[in-house]
Amino acid sequence: MKQNKLYHWLLAILIVVSLGACGKGPENLAEKLKKSTVIISGYFKESDLIFDDVVMWWGSGVIIDKKDRYYHILTNTHVIGFWDIYNSDIITPKIKEYFIFVNFFDSGEEEYHEVKKIFIQKDLVDYAILLVEESVGDYPLLKLSNSTIRQGEQVFAMGHPMGGADYTLTTGVVSAIREEISDLGSKFKTIQTDAAINSGNSGGPLVNKNRELVGINVSKIMGRMRGRR
Repeated sequence: MKQNKLYHWLLAILIVVSLGACGKGPENLAEKLKKSTVIISGYFKESDLIFDDVVMWWGSGVIIDKKDRYYHILTNTHVIGFWDIYNSDIITPKIKEYFIFVNFFDSGEEEYHEVKKIFIQKDLVDYAILLVEESVGDYPLLKLSNSTIRQGEQVFAMGHPMGGADYTLTTGVVSAIREEISDLGSKFKTIQTDAAINSGNSGGPLVNKNRELVGINVSKIMGRMRGRR
């Protein structure tokens, strides 16, 4: 009996050591996500009847591809400032100035890089692709998951909650998978998790234990985070 217990303890230790050597621990995952996650900041000035309104904001994004001299960064449409305009019930305002910039992991606090192109999902599901020149540096891509996310599966989220808490990692489990419909009638899936999220997390990566991207963080509802796949 003692030999069996000793064997199981040794086996457990070997498994833990093996996982650590493979770099699959949460601390290793955090380091990888940092290098693939970006800060997105935006600014626009719109004409109003009396005064010009100035709006500034920031959020998160994740590098998913590099092609034709550009990094492809996945984020939410509302993170780049278009969501409210498309969903407005009033006359679309006249935008006088608009800027969108990306800050990479090892960039200085003031080193923001210009976005060259923006692609918005045609069915108005809340995600978009930003293109930034690859000459800004060498950054890893986050692999997209090919497997179906399941209820109860452990997930990790990274983003930049407002208040200076950049590159915050939280973890939780998938609470539910829900079907939703966009404002233009397109069906999509929402991943509901109990991982902590705050303003500024939007657009950041939601990954599984294999470091694969399963969704992007969208919003906080009833204390739970949502990620859209």
